[in-house]
Amino acid sequence: MANEEVQQERQKATLQIDEHPKFEGLIDMIFTDTTEVCTKISQVFSGVFHDWYGSRIDIGQNREIITSVFFAEQPQNVPNVEGKLNAIERIGSKKDIDSTIKTINSYIGGSNMKRYQLTQDGKDILEAVIPFRARNNKGKVEWQNLTSEDAVHNPMNYTGQSQVVYRTVIDLNRFIRLLYGTKDENGVEYQYSVNLGAPINPVQTFDGRMIGNSWQLFILRLNGKITNDILKRYGFGTSNNLGIVR
Repeated sequence: MANEEVQQERQKATLQIDEHPKFEGLIDMIFTDTTEVCTKISQVFSGVFHDWYGSRIDIGQNREIITSVFFAEQPQNVPNVEGKLNAIERIGSKKDIDSTIKTINSYIGGSNMKRYQLTQDGKDILEAVIPFRARNNKGKVEWQNLTSEDAVHNPMNYTGQSQVVYRTVIDLNRFIRLLYGTKDENGVEYQYSVNLGAPINPVQTFDGRMIGNSWQLFILRLNGKITNDILKRYGFGTSNNLGIVR
């Protein structure tokens, strides 16, 4: 027995990596909803405009996301103590020929009469978030295609009078890009995509569609540097006709 070799228990071989490569994700994602995004829109623009009223996100029949911001003339007893900008003004409030012509034309148009127009300050600020399609082939913004007026009934107003609000359509993707940042730490631009989810607490309409007061939203942000690296890796960034990688 003394001469028997002592059998030692075999240790199982294991694979271990002590130095891990950096994990660089291609996409960051935020899960949110239209109500929360509207709140963020209000937080931004209410700090800029004295006549800010609110925002709304509508979902079209083809699931397109339609984002609108609203302004309303403030009563005289609401002073602009913080010196904020005004996005709208009454048509004809300036003594110039153009505004006078617009006022005359609006009365001639009857039901298409507009009381308000965007101020130059309003245009300057909103130009950063309007849809690219709003510009004509000369690069000029056709504001008339983005703006309209609506009447909002206030149930607390016992006189029965409605308040006129001025609506402007904006591009939600462009707003999100400004909100969360346009470039990474390397100066490479981020790419954003807002994707529509399902309605929250949906109600079925008579034609079978599901609608809701709020909708799920998935906001995706592509890492600019990694995206460019992938494009180059798979040939999209090749700069010569022979496909030579340099």
